Amino acid sequence: MGAREAERLIEAITGPLPHGGRTLTKSWNRGNFYGIHKQKQPGLYYAGLCVTGGVLPASDFRKIVALSEKYGDGQLRTTNTHQLIVLNIPEDRCPDFRSENILSRYPLRPKAFSGYQASCTGRAYCSFAPIETKHALNRITAELDERFPSLRMPIRINLTGCPHSCAHPQIADIGFTGGKMKNADGTLVDAYAVAVGGHLGQNPHFGTVLKNRIPADRAVDLAADFVSHYLNGRKKGERFYEFVDRTGADAFQDILNRYQPSAK
Repeated sequence: MGAREAERLIEAITGPLPHGGRTLTKSWNRGNFYGIHKQKQPGLYYAGLCVTGGVLPASDFRKIVALSEKYGDGQLRTTNTHQLIVLNIPEDRCPDFRSENILSRYPLRPKAFSGYQASCTGRAYCSFAPIETKHALNRITAELDERFPSLRMPIRINLTGCPHSCAHPQIADIGFTGGKMKNADGTLVDAYAVAVGGHLGQNPHFGTVLKNRIPADRAVDLAADFVSHYLNGRKKGERFYEFVDRTGADAFQDILNRYQPSAK
């Protein structure tokens, strides 16, 4: 029985019922607020800072608090995407705000990988995760930023420490799920299961889970090969997940197969 038939049968009992309004869809920006933007309040702006991996030492947090008091009214907000928002900055103070030194570590416009990643707490704070996540993903995305310095189209890489999926690898361009595996010599090592092409927004769907795990220390090279494959075959303006939707996951599986411990 479909939705229409269910509606018909219900209304046969109840009589006509109110129906919903227009369906409004908007593109999904993952909750990003990077940069300096107008607030609803006239003359005031907010600034969205990137906190890569959500790792913020107390000493740096104090500096950002001082920044919010210097340029705004001391208010800060957090997001679920590793960002800090400084509120209520007068328009004439925005140029000086942009020149603050600490923004070199917590940029207003982050790079294509470091600014769009997400990780769970990992084994440092969670007994379910057999692997460390935050520093691992920070290293992966920092290396990818170095390898692809001219890339402007964000690519989202999410790393979760276990199948509970708190970092949502299913809706990332490249999703890693942590675990363990035996290496070629039988040693137990950190490992990732891999998915590609997940996204929200219009026509959302989970990423395609590829067969076989890879050793965690090969993740940055695997991701780099994935990105190179995308850049070599994408259409103008095509995002990573759109490329996967159009071309399929078979080529990504072939790339991953080369990273199996027994592969030569």
